[in-house]
Amino acid sequence: MEKNHIHVFRTSVRNAYEINRLSHLLNSLTGDGGNWNFDLEDCDRILRIESTKGHSDQIQAIIKAEGFFIEELDD
Repeated sequence: MEKNHIHVFRTSVRNAYEINRLSHLLNSLTGDGGNWNFDLEDCDRILRIESTKGHSDQIQAIIKAEGFFIEELDD
């Protein structure tokens, strides 16, 4: 069984409409058993991804290609 990796990012995503725009991409990145969520209440509009696949660089490139700012936060 593969180990899940957790990535936490600061983003520029502002609302549910924008999350909906990204949902199919995030679902494809996390695959089966993966999980992702946004905390828009946080000042950094946190995206947290838990997945057995999807590397940080890959995640950032996809979100940036959709026109959003994204930066991984240190553990």
